[in-house]
Amino acid sequence: MAEWLDRDIWMILFEPLKENPKRADEATLIFDCLVDLIESGGEGTTLALAALENAIRILYDFTEESKLSYDRYRHSLKTGDPTDDEIQWLREPLIQTHQRT
Repeated sequence: MAEWLDRDIWMILFEPLKENPKRADEATLIFDCLVDLIESGGEGTTLALAALENAIRILYDFTEESKLSYDRYRHSLKTGDPTDDEIQWLREPLIQTHQRT
């Protein structure tokens, strides 16, 4: 799984930081802290995993899937429990989103 975490992936992710050295320093500090926690083992590893899971939850709010899920949630509140046929409209945008990446 880690083979896709090569330099190219990180460069895509961090490209916006090239124009903001202070933010790059902050990101470096966060990653350094996570490394220290993981290396400490035990509770440190647990804390690092919790921090990474929190980051995933926050980033999820920035995704197209989050918006589609929220729209679907609102729709289901108005129409009742969704069936597989009713959520077909959600599948196509998700497929398109993943094909772009």
